[in-house]
Amino acid sequence: MKKRYKPNTLSYKKVSFFLIIVLLLPIFTLLFIPGVAGNDQTYQNISVPEAYTMIKKEKNTGDLVILDVRTEYEFYSNHLYNALLIPYDEIESESRIAELEDYKDFEIIVYCKSGGRSQIASESLINYGFSKVYNMIDGIIAWVNEGYPIWSVIHRVNVENPNEILTEPIIPNPSSFSDCGCLNNNQEDSCPNNIDITSTIIEEIENYVITNIVISMDETIQEFTSKTTYIWNFIETSNKFTRTIHFTSIEVMSDDLNFKQFILSYEVKHEQYNLTVLTQLTPLDEETYKNSATIIIFTSAEKSFNTLELFEFNYSPISLSEIYDIIGKTASKLKTIYFKSFAKTNDESFKQLGKNYETIKMEVKKLSQFVKKSLLEYDLLIHENYATIRDACNPVMLVLCWVVIQAIDIWGCGIPNWLFCFLSSIVLAPLIAPWGPLYGLICGGMFVTLCPMPDRATREYYCGVLYGCFQF
Repeated sequence: MKKRYKPNTLSYKKVSFFLIIVLLLPIFTLLFIPGVAGNDQTYQNISVPEAYTMIKKEKNTGDLVILDVRTEYEFYSNHLYNALLIPYDEIESESRIAELEDYKDFEIIVYCKSGGRSQIASESLINYGFSKVYNMIDGIIAWVNEGYPIWSVIHRVNVENPNEILTEPIIPNPSSFSDCGCLNNNQEDSCPNNIDITSTIIEEIENYVITNIVISMDETIQEFTSKTTYIWNFIETSNKFTRTIHFTSIEVMSDDLNFKQFILSYEVKHEQYNLTVLTQLTPLDEETYKNSATIIIFTSAEKSFNTLELFEFNYSPISLSEIYDIIGKTASKLKTIYFKSFAKTNDESFKQLGKNYETIKMEVKKLSQFVKKSLLEYDLLIHENYATIRDACNPVMLVLCWVVIQAIDIWGCGIPNWLFCFLSSIVLAPLIAPWGPLYGLICGGMFVTLCPMPDRATREYYCGVLYGCFQF
């Protein structure tokens, strides 16, 4: 029997399958091309170098908008030059999106810290009818890593050696202050029900005071002896300024406690500015210091941006006068940075900042000379160093915050906050004397807030932003 011949034909099911694939292929293609959607109304992802090229190209035409979608405090710490601010979680409100209404036909580069929030904001802009939206991948962090310039008033200063001082912007963490943490270690339970403190001056002469302090807590009595020695004082006055320097040592002794601190205070009250330099020194032995911490607070009669500069000394040991010399060199570098920012923006505040840092350089140089000339025997090598420069509209709270940071470095956070504040009030008495009993009230709150933070740099940054008046 012969087999019947069957033509080589496709079944109806196979034809239907291939037809579906052919029809869907363009859709799949659109879906899987980055930055493209099916309705042609979408944003495009661009790299930082591509964004930089676009900005340079459109610099003279003005047909481009740079949109920062971070928080206000992030923006006012640093941002791309000429950027507008609309936080990503506000961009869909009628009042904020209306700010961009005149730019619907412009190219808009959207950025945040690292690219997450800018993607959300870019999608929102597309939904509101903006057609030329570009999401800058990896955000301002990648921009800084490429070495491109930004508007910034917060810097980290890396001191590799006296001749290699590097400055870089600090990009704030958006969650830095959303939850500062709290010491939930039963601090209240550790506070005594009854506490009584009595102090008696045992001996007082021209240059030192010895005081006996007795603390009665419930059924426990602790006794301390403190000795404050006024090593050197200097006052210089004219019709325009008053310049004062105090160098003091403080020793606290008990049966199980013995420590010593040196504090140098340099203050200038000028008709154009006020400057305070505070340095705390912890001795290691008779020839070296274990560590030092310096804060410089500058306030000018002319209003400008508030700044924060955090130093990291990556080599040691360094003498006290050398620290001041390095801070002076850094002030000179920052002066140049702010003058360049003035040239880019024509913002007079940057010009004033440049002048401020020129003044800081001059004053710190004078302080270094005073140390070399009049405190030579105390101009010793230091193994670990911290420094910060701030201008602030609330210098009192800024100093108190810094005092709490210093005390945390000495005792840590493992003691009750009332005892912590008491001990710090003795050791750092010359710094907190003007505020008397108020220090105890403020110290407790700062102690609970600052202690959970991971390191000194975070605490310094918190104090600088909170009390350096980065207000928006």
